[in-house]
Amino acid sequence: MIRYALAAGAAFFIPLILRHFAASPRRSARLPRSSERVLLLGASSGIGKGLVDYYASLLPSPPKVLRVARSPDPGAADFICADLTNAADVLRLRAEVQKRWGGVDTVIVCVGGLTVKPVAELAEWDTEENAKGLKAFEDAAARAIAVNIQAPLLACTALAPLLASSSPAPALFLVSSPAALIPAPTRSLYGATKAASLSFLQSLRIECDAAGMGIAFGAILPGTVDTGLRSRALDGESARSGENIGSVLTTQEVAARTVKAIEHGERMVWLPEWPYRFAHLLYYLFPGPIERGGRKKYGM
Repeated sequence: MIRYALAAGAAFFIPLILRHFAASPRRSARLPRSSERVLLLGASSGIGKGLVDYYASLLPSPPKVLRVARSPDPGAADFICADLTNAADVLRLRAEVQKRWGGVDTVIVCVGGLTVKPVAELAEWDTEENAKGLKAFEDAAARAIAVNIQAPLLACTALAPLLASSSPAPALFLVSSPAALIPAPTRSLYGATKAASLSFLQSLRIECDAAGMGIAFGAILPGTVDTGLRSRALDGESARSGENIGSVLTTQEVAARTVKAIEHGERMVWLPEWPYRFAHLLYYLFPGPIERGGRKKYGM
């Protein structure tokens, strides 16, 4: 028990102490909020919509905000309709941003879709001839890859050069998930695809730093958020019940923490810090308790 306590304390407090001493200067000292140009990718609902509302509340001088989503919003001047899984649409989006603003300062990637079925349920392992189940798994995987990998990767790749060339303090931020780094049963496809986009962002940061592009990259990993994503799961509604999700974040809480992280140049934000930061680091030392906690949380 002593080693558990020591490991838990180190896992939780050491990163917080290091973050405190490594804090970056406030970004608004180089880029006043009233001059900031913010591009929100996936802003029709959920966390993206929360960010729209939060930026609008930053009175008296909120930044300029452009919302991007696949579903059209007729008549909205601050909106661009684009399918971020399509390279031609992403290029058109970049050209439109250049036409309207001449560049961009902040890009926040909020696109994403949830999966909620265990692999055994989705692929119908309980049937002798599970060809139908395997096809269902293939289809769900393709949807998850398109939304959680292809869209963020295309957007980041297309917009990073524009950020670097047009902003005095460029920032590229990804809304990810703890499931990207902590194994989550019933979220296998979701976690795998979120892990891929987060890994891409981290590698891209190194490449851009080496090229002297000056972009501040970051990601926020919020726990369960009240977005309604479960009702729109990419793999359909699960027949299972008994999940013990615990506390639920609001989109405004996530939005406020995201904007704060961008302001201070934070690279990785766990929300809440407890238990996710602790669970991630402890997993490498004592995977058993973390895996048992995952089974309990997701009712397995």
